[in-house]
Amino acid sequence: MGYVVEAGIKAYQENKDYSDIKEDMMRCIENSYTYICPSAVKHMIRKGKLKETSARAVSALNIVPILTVDDGQPTVHKTAISKKAAINTLVTLMDHYANKHFVDHVTIMHVNDKEGALELKSRISGMARVDIDIKALGPVLGCHLGLGSIGLAVSTV
Repeated sequence: MGYVVEAGIKAYQENKDYSDIKEDMMRCIENSYTYICPSAVKHMIRKGKLKETSARAVSALNIVPILTVDDGQPTVHKTAISKKAAINTLVTLMDHYANKHFVDHVTIMHVNDKEGALELKSRISGMARVDIDIKALGPVLGCHLGLGSIGLAVSTV
C-alpha cells in the first residue's frame, strides 16, 4: 500500500492531472507483489481466515502457508514444510523478480521479528540494486498473522 501512496504523491508533485495520478497508482498496484509467512495459524482461525479442520492439519504437519493478495483477497501462494523453507521461498521469489523484472522497491515486513527480517535482508541484499526497507507490521495485521510473521513486498517497473 505504501508504494501506491508514494506513486500518487510523486505524480501529484509532478503536477499531473487526476486521471494520470490514478493511472500511475493503478500501474503501481499491478506491479506490486506481497508475500507473508504467518507464524501461527491459530491466529487465522480465531479471526475466521482459516477453517479449524484445515488449521489442525496445517499445525500438525508444521506447514507454513505463504500468503499473497489476489484481487484484494488473501490467498495461499504456496506452502512450505517449515518456517525456514518458507523463508527460502521468499528468497527464491526475490531472485525471480530481480532476474525477470526491474525492481523498483523492496520491503521486508515483520511482526516483532526484526532479527529474522535482518537475516532475510542479508540473504536478498545482492539481488536487487535498490535499498531494502524493513518495516514492522502494526498490531492490526499482527493479531491476524501472529508474532514472528515475516513478509516480502516487491514493486517492479
